[in-house]
Amino acid sequence: MKHLIVLVLIVLGLNTTLFSQNYMTLLIPDSLKKSANSIIRLHDNELTILSKTQANIRIHKVITVLNQAGKKNSSLVIFYDKFSKVTHVQGKIYDATGKEIEKIKSKDILDVSYYDGFSLYADNRVKYYEATTNVFPYTVEYEYELHLTSYLGLPSFYPIDSYNTSVEFSKFTLVYPQKMVLNIDESKFKGDKTKLLSGFENRITYSVKNLKALEFEAFEPDENIDIQRVRIIPNEFEMEGYAGKAESWQTYGEWVSALNKNRQNLPPETVADVIKLTEGISDSKEKARLIYEYMQKKTRYVNIAVGIGGWQPFPAETVDKNGYGDCKALSNYTASLLACVGIESNYALIKAGEHEPDIDPKTPSTQFNHAVLCIPFDTDTVWLECTSQTMPFGYFGTFTDNRNALIISNKGSKIVRTPKFETDQNLYDFSATCKLDNEGNISINSEGKYHGLRYEDAMQMLKKTDIERKKHIMEQLDRPALTLNSFTYAEHRESKPYIVEKLDYNIKNFASLSAKRLFVQPFKVVERTEIPPDYPSRTKPIEVRRGRAEHHVFYYKMPKDFRLNAVPQSIQIETEFGYYRTSFDEKDDNGLVIKRVFVLKEGLYPKEKYPEFRDFFKQVAKSDAQTMVLTKIE
Repeated sequence: MKHLIVLVLIVLGLNTTLFSQNYMTLLIPDSLKKSANSIIRLHDNELTILSKTQANIRIHKVITVLNQAGKKNSSLVIFYDKFSKVTHVQGKIYDATGKEIEKIKSKDILDVSYYDGFSLYADNRVKYYEATTNVFPYTVEYEYELHLTSYLGLPSFYPIDSYNTSVEFSKFTLVYPQKMVLNIDESKFKGDKTKLLSGFENRITYSVKNLKALEFEAFEPDENIDIQRVRIIPNEFEMEGYAGKAESWQTYGEWVSALNKNRQNLPPETVADVIKLTEGISDSKEKARLIYEYMQKKTRYVNIAVGIGGWQPFPAETVDKNGYGDCKALSNYTASLLACVGIESNYALIKAGEHEPDIDPKTPSTQFNHAVLCIPFDTDTVWLECTSQTMPFGYFGTFTDNRNALIISNKGSKIVRTPKFETDQNLYDFSATCKLDNEGNISINSEGKYHGLRYEDAMQMLKKTDIERKKHIMEQLDRPALTLNSFTYAEHRESKPYIVEKLDYNIKNFASLSAKRLFVQPFKVVERTEIPPDYPSRTKPIEVRRGRAEHHVFYYKMPKDFRLNAVPQSIQIETEFGYYRTSFDEKDDNGLVIKRVFVLKEGLYPKEKYPEFRDFFKQVAKSDAQTMVLTKIE
């Protein structure tokens, strides 16, 4: 046995020598394989800042792919544009034993324009390579270098940037002139750090090792607390001659203001159109609404990201002439239209996206990806999403709701909060008349009103064809033997917009007929309550980022030959996460009025409460599955 162990060690040593790198899958600790689809064996990232306009980035990365799901994490993806140049790139592929099986040649690497699906034109490009082998496990090694000739932001250090990926060793080295001032955010870094002074340079090295793979958990916060990072924020920067400072949000806002300066001029005929459009109207908010809808009809959203255009809006007259623009250009254009009738508005930057983590308000820097408009009226403030041709005036949905925005104003730039819908405002208000027949079939005539953020659920239906609508409704109802007779959608574009959905449909064998009894689950006409997955060892807090409410009222008309024999028990569940209530009220006309209320509150809760949180949904699902019994009249 002793000789066998020695022989294995000799073989391993020979493999290491022959293949020159220790990329054998056998060498990976089992703890890093758990829940992992891929493993970062080595990530050596070096950022050398030369000046406020130039920097070099060097990357050496080795990834072992364990299965098909991990393949996406092994692709080489290098984004670059007119401000950056790829100066070196090479790679290799190894099999499970660490033997080199392929060299990645220049001709194998695609170099194409990066098209995001909505940009009219952009100077963004990408170098891309994906291994063709499907023999798992295998290992990919990449090395590349980038030279930046201008920058607004600098790369951050994220040892883990995706789920189900573990890290054996990752290192980030920052080199910058001693005279340069940087804001380095290390608040979410837990690894090792070393700092050296060398000549006129500072050299800081951050490293981590043996980080286990992270798994997604339902209702986890959008800002993942387990992901480490180091953010490098230059105090001074310059883009195409526009110099700026990130000392405060005020100085950052001054840079944005400089980009937007002298870009509000409009053709005289457009100014005349806007004045005529609002003639005779004294209410400023009504004027703004008409101008916003004028803009929506006249323009469409097209992204344009060429050079400084990635940050600077096109002039208002250009948008007016072409009829299109990106978020920056359309927000600036709308502000220019409003100014024609003396309505002041403020350009604002925001981090948009339904599940995007909010910006850090304590760290002035380029954290934004979207521009909107803010109108400060005397009694309230209205926010406008200028890229939508259909959004009602003043409606801010999940893409931009309840987050920090940087207001760019003549009175100074500052961080403010965008509008928030409270839990009871995100209401789905449903009523239905349900008629059962003697065979257990049911006909349902329903009306559902979508309020608050629930408005977005139905807003997509307005854009669909009737065929697409019918398919979507059938999938949502998901009941066998269902016939959809009719459906309509009506949009109400008031200050608090909502959409009314009316459905008429039949379901065969909705109730179970047994001898002289009908067994009916009355809540089967609504969507099922999904029970969150079970996590025996929950690792993250619970976050309900947006609360929601459901009010259901059903009027059940019983078949003429049957009478109610047993009615489900009324339920009342009160928890810190929300509440659920049902009631059953028998009527003299052989009918039954059923009311159901479900409320899930917005909130952040500790991971230890997840069993209670999940149990709340289980209790709701159990109550929704209750059965009422009808007995045949003799």
